[in-house]
Amino acid sequence: MDKDVFMLFDRMARINHSCRPNVYVGYCKAHRRATTHAIRDIEKGEELVLSILKYYGDVYTREEVCEMHSFRCRCELFDKNAPTFKETETTWWALWKDNGLFDVLMKYLVPDVPDDPIAFMLAPPPPPEVDRPPFFAAMCEVCQSMVGRLESLGMGEDDKIRKWCNWSSYAAEANGDLAKAVRYRLRALNIDKAIKGEDHEDYFWTRLHLQYLALARSSRVVGRRRIRRSSCVSFGPTS
Repeated sequence: MDKDVFMLFDRMARINHSCRPNVYVGYCKAHRRATTHAIRDIEKGEELVLSILKYYGDVYTREEVCEMHSFRCRCELFDKNAPTFKETETTWWALWKDNGLFDVLMKYLVPDVPDDPIAFMLAPPPPPEVDRPPFFAAMCEVCQSMVGRLESLGMGEDDKIRKWCNWSSYAAEANGDLAKAVRYRLRALNIDKAIKGEDHEDYFWTRLHLQYLALARSSRVVGRRRIRRSSCVSFGPTS
């Protein structure tokens, strides 16, 4: 895989033309909008597409979004005659509603969001009994594979590694693996501290999210311990 390809990952806005079925919905805290993402096969040299087409869909066509972010997909479906997002929206929604994933994702990813972003980050995690779609685990593996690929190319603890550590942390958190999420977020925090300093905004938000993950992990462990203890409590004489 050519190193120049990795320059594509620096731009967070990408076009999702739905040419592969492994698509999921996320929630953008900055825009407070549902966003669409698509996982590509990194092993085959394809990009991990991060699309905010849903955010732009009411105003711009796919071609205009593509031009704004200097990105052109090599897929044959994306050409000068490609339909606009509004024309393909019915197909996109059908992809979710037919297999029932849309309702599950909206239940898990789009709760009642408070106006305060810090309150949103410190909100309690979703209950563990919520069914998490299997592609969260796939996304986690792809992000970790990307970190390994960058390391194999000789890249040190730089901003690219930091970005993918953050994405790995988000993926692990969505998959319910808080221990792995904390580990990747801590690595990103150390990189921020080394290359940007503790006064930088990125360091502040990474540290805040790390504190949130640690709090969520500790509260989940405490909750499990309480359940175990309560199961051993006797509610009255047995004889």
